[in-house]
Amino acid sequence: MDKHIFYINRDAEDINSILFFCNWKLAEIFPNVHDIIIDGEKTEWIVKEYKLQKYCKEEATILEKLKNIKGVPKILWAHFSDKLGYVIISKAKGMDLFEYMKKNGTLNEDDVKIISKKFLNVLRAIHSKNIIHKDIKPENIIYDSESKDITLIDFEGKESELFKSPEQNDGKKLTKKTDIWSAGITIYSLLRGKTPFKNLKDYSDKEIPMKKGWSESLKNFLRCMLEKDIDLRYTAEELLRHEWLI
Repeated sequence: MDKHIFYINRDAEDINSILFFCNWKLAEIFPNVHDIIIDGEKTEWIVKEYKLQKYCKEEATILEKLKNIKGVPKILWAHFSDKLGYVIISKAKGMDLFEYMKKNGTLNEDDVKIISKKFLNVLRAIHSKNIIHKDIKPENIIYDSESKDITLIDFEGKESELFKSPEQNDGKKLTKKTDIWSAGITIYSLLRGKTPFKNLKDYSDKEIPMKKGWSESLKNFLRCMLEKDIDLRYTAEELLRHEWLI
């Protein structure tokens, strides 16, 4: 539990005036994400700032709905005005899977199996609240290599090109299975270090390129996720019962 106490300035008009009554400062992690440091110590909270108010509202609303779900950030405070939009959320332990692969290389099948099971349990819980993430990719999954826990972040509703589902690309109605496609691309990339398709047109007429040495159950698992027909694509619940994860 965080030992620090801080007070939020509800009338803040810029990111450097969001707190008062304590010796605090912000330290940039990414251009729009900052650690909160009090008396020279990092707290368990970070500040995420938004250029567009709609993304701030989207993420704040979703995180409030998911406040009792393990594996997503906890939200402490949200603020959106014409001048400033930000949320204060809990900081996930570990590093995102994109950075983890840059540091350690691609993951083996056994490690990916552990991550996949943990991640799909989080995704199942999110979907039970009728939330669609829309932007699942390695950068949005924080992985703690010690505990093997994962945290799904960035519920802004943005979309990333090479991880978009066929229905996202075609402008059709999105469902919970939209996230399953993106999760399939993500799992594939953890194993190979690249996405299975070079562009959004490839998936319409190309088979999923499978690596020699992968188990047949893994190949089937990926096909169940990367099924172009959304009616045939598996749900998170069905994937958790797949033989590859059992």
